[in-house]
Amino acid sequence: MGLLRVHPATMRTAAVAAVLLLGAAAIPARLAAAEVTRDRDERFLDGLDRRGLDRLAAIYCRDLLAQPGVTPAKQAMLNARWARALAQQAVAAPPGQGEALWREAHEVAQRFLRTSPDNPRRVLVQFQDALIHLARGELARQQADVVLDGRALLEEAAVELREAVARLEPLAGTVETAQRAGQDDDRRADRMSAEELASLGQRARYELARARRNQALCFAADSPDRAHALNRAVELLEPLASLDADHPLVWQSRLQLAACWRLLGDHAAAARQLDALAARQPPAEIRLEAQAEQIQLALDAERLDEAVALLALPPRIDGVAS
Repeated sequence: MGLLRVHPATMRTAAVAAVLLLGAAAIPARLAAAEVTRDRDERFLDGLDRRGLDRLAAIYCRDLLAQPGVTPAKQAMLNARWARALAQQAVAAPPGQGEALWREAHEVAQRFLRTSPDNPRRVLVQFQDALIHLARGELARQQADVVLDGRALLEEAAVELREAVARLEPLAGTVETAQRAGQDDDRRADRMSAEELASLGQRARYELARARRNQALCFAADSPDRAHALNRAVELLEPLASLDADHPLVWQSRLQLAACWRLLGDHAAAARQLDALAARQPPAEIRLEAQAEQIQLALDAERLDEAVALLALPPRIDGVAS
């Protein structure tokens, strides 16, 4: 069989998602006013992000931070968005050409964390820095799957994913401690509210589960290390998969959970998870992702006829293409 050729954009899709800062997701979806509370600069950065103008976003953040009178809350937001924009440029760079951008992204985050130890929103920058390690590790793991000798890339992925796990695990605990503290001044504009902290804690656990799943794929199939990493991911995902249907993490948590069961070899549990997901009538893009996971499950279970039948389904649902 010849070398599988995959367009670079396909490999990068999941890794791009990993470098996305919380943004509006840091605020529970039920708060209809969430977008209203985002200031003009943050909305402008959102627009640049939607258009893939990451270089302009990085310059915009840098220039705003050089102005006098930037509030602590805005300093945290701008440094996190600056690091994110640099990381997204690194993801999009041709293989082997993103090193300087990865390094600069971490330098932006680490410089802020060193110089702003008392910033009440520094946890957002800590989280973004962890996501950059996750994105780089996931990208290296994906690239390892499509080259003739992926050992060096797998080693790089393992290092980055280890660092992501090491940063995300205590971060979830830090958020929970801050929630329990119940500070009286949590309504200050520069301090995260209890609801924002709760949402951030859930997102940190979700990203930790993703890091564990990617970590598992760096180990040999059927190895104890792979099973351990996958079981840790399942422990994190099960509570998230039980969240309300309108929660921004619930659908991806259910998909990730099905994938973990499949990778653990529990095909029945994976099928039950996918069936339960389908019964809840997810959005079109989630249904398409679930179809892809069903195909992979059928192939892993050596049910070739089922896989062929699933591949014959239309690649578009409600106007959304796979």
